[in-house]
Amino acid sequence: MLHMFKLSGMLFLFLLTSISQAETMVLIHGYLSNSKSWREDNLRQPLFKSGWVDGGNYSSSKQGVLTPSTQRLKQKGKVFYTVDLPYDAAIEHQAMVLGAYLHHLYSQRKEPLILVGHSVGGIVARAYITMKNTQPVKILVSIATPHLGTPVAKLSKIAAKTPLNIASRIMGAKNLKQSLPIFFDIREESQEKAGYLYWLNHHQHPAIRYFSIVRDNKSLRKFDFVVPPFSQDMNNVWALKGQSTVVISKGNHFLNKRDMMIIADIVQG
Repeated sequence: MLHMFKLSGMLFLFLLTSISQAETMVLIHGYLSNSKSWREDNLRQPLFKSGWVDGGNYSSSKQGVLTPSTQRLKQKGKVFYTVDLPYDAAIEHQAMVLGAYLHHLYSQRKEPLILVGHSVGGIVARAYITMKNTQPVKILVSIATPHLGTPVAKLSKIAAKTPLNIASRIMGAKNLKQSLPIFFDIREESQEKAGYLYWLNHHQHPAIRYFSIVRDNKSLRKFDFVVPPFSQDMNNVWALKGQSTVVISKGNHFLNKRDMMIIADIVQG
């Protein structure tokens, strides 16, 4: 009888350990990007070294949501997934697409999610967690995200209405006019209580853990010319004052290996 009790206790501890080690992380790309931005070998290595495995990618087609295989969705332990979003669409639309992915993912793994968003992806993640009927999220990490907007949005909006739009297409960039919805949404937060970011930044956010990975370089060679450092700090968001842990990561606006090392440390704690 005592032997059976010990055996049951060991089994319970094993199951408890397995559950506590299970993690689900979703990596969200930004503007002019896609899931491939997370899939460079040098970026994934810090996650692999921390015990994470690649669960696959979510995308959309005319037939609906394209999901990872059931086998990859049912993997045990720490698993990260990437997504493909319509990066030139309005924030709310991107958040709805993300919501469809997360709804399916949660139905398969049934555990609170970790959301990591780079650049505009961080705003999409915040927009999602403020929506109704969302899946449980326990951590939100943003990287070089324009939480208070970016002056680049205004310049891009102006450029879309000039011959520069044609020049951008010749150089291989997508039609800037098609990106007007996202440019409009990520304008610098207005004090006149107008604009999407003002609404989002004054909207109630859930009581979860927030982390802001901020670029704060003095060197022009590695400076983030896209988003000012103060805009990257979620503590400067009216609804999140004092709630975000700030981590400085050297580099320009693009993802780098240091970012991934920070993410691995954050989700480990």
